[in-house]
Amino acid sequence: MARRPSRFTFFVATLAFAHFLLHIGLGLGRIAPDLLIVATLVAARRMSAAGAVTLGFALGFVEDTLGIQGFGVRAFALGTAGFFGARSRSFVDGSGALFLPVYLFLGAWATDALTWFLRADAVPPEVVLQAAIGAAWAAAAGGIAWLVFRRLAGPSA
Repeated sequence: MARRPSRFTFFVATLAFAHFLLHIGLGLGRIAPDLLIVATLVAARRMSAAGAVTLGFALGFVEDTLGIQGFGVRAFALGTAGFFGARSRSFVDGSGALFLPVYLFLGAWATDALTWFLRADAVPPEVVLQAAIGAAWAAAAGGIAWLVFRRLAGPSA
């Protein structure tokens, strides 16, 4: 008997689909929130480190194939975020109300900074502010998406 995908798996896949729809399908680019990092970080809290790295690498690889600069950089950055997201369970409980927004903000900020660092020879100072704004936008979108998911799937999901 085939195992049906869980609601959580569907949620992560929906975040990835929404990311590509907003960024590429609708052409919003940097205006749209980075939902791939949200999908990677949220899934990483429920996965092993190897699974989280694989998920992050796969999502980043798909995104890298659609771009023309720094092939593999986004895959490496999302894989790294997945690893540290999965390992964060050892250090932080994650049951507090402010955990998810702070976790998503710090994870998105670090991933953007790593991506910028690996793509450029020198990182201009304004990148720190741009990455912080993008991370806040991703954390807000991820927090709202998580609240909607919890409302639809129930607290046990």
